[in-house]
Amino acid sequence: MDDHSLCRRGLTELLTHRYGIEVVGTTDNGDELTALLREHHPDLLVMDLRMEPVNGLGLLARIRKEGFLTP
Repeated sequence: MDDHSLCRRGLTELLTHRYGIEVVGTTDNGDELTALLREHHPDLLVMDLRMEPVNGLGLLARIRKEGFLTP
């Protein structure tokens, strides 16, 4: 998750074409992120920690509290 669409598109292309990783979704919104996590249960989450208006660390705490990440 990144708040810059160009960065999200570039990272998606790199992961997909260079490394063969299936990208199941991208977003710039914390609520959309939790919906994507519920739907896809991904093995990996790539997220920018310096986002607006929700800080990435705050969002990590939120998704951990909801049970998506284990310590």
